[in-house]
Parts: sequence; C-alpha cells; structure tokens
Amino acid sequence: MFMSSLSSTRRRSMIETLSLDALTPKTYTDPDNLSREITTIRKEGFSLDKEEFNLGMIAIAVPVSDADGWFYAALGVHGPLSGSLESACASFAGLYEAATHITAILFEE
Repeated sequence: MFMSSLSSTRRRSMIETLSLDALTPKTYTDPDNLSREITTIRKEGFSLDKEEFNLGMIAIAVPVSDADGWFYAALGVHGPLSGSLESACASFAGLYEAATHITAILFEE
C-alpha cells in the first residue's frame, strides 16, 4: 500500500533497494512485475496478496488517507484461501468502511 502512494520515481528507487527473494512460487521477484503490480494497486485503491507471502493465505489492504489523499496507514486483513479468490475478497468488503471510519476519527476537525 505505502509504495503505491509514492511517485513513480521514488517507487522505482525503493524497488531497486529490495531483495526480491521468492517466499512462494507466487512472490514477485522481478522488479518490473512488482512495479506494474504497484501501479495497479494505486489505480484500484486496494492491495491484494495472492499467496505471495504464504501459500494458502491471502490478504487485502486499503489505505487510510487524509482529506488531501496523503497516505497515513493501511488497514489489512489476512486469512486462509478456501475456495475462489473472488469469494474470499468479498468477505473483506467492510475494510473500506472501517478505513473511512478511522479517517474520520484521525482527521476530523
């Protein structure tokens, strides 16, 4: 999530410092592929871990941002992948609502 909030130049600089070791067969190990995934995250407004860290586990995260769109935190949930990825993602639907609530608490004037 955090990296998707950065400019493309800063994102590329950060990616170049990473050791992209494969934790699972689904881990992003190519800097260009990771960069494309981060661009997708930026466009879609959420991040999805599709067994990239642990096989059989997925995660979804949404940003907590201020009124100007500055990233402050991510709210995420991990869980086992049982069934389809689409049905698993549907169970995380409350994350956006929770992130909106947290934003209101943090930045309410």
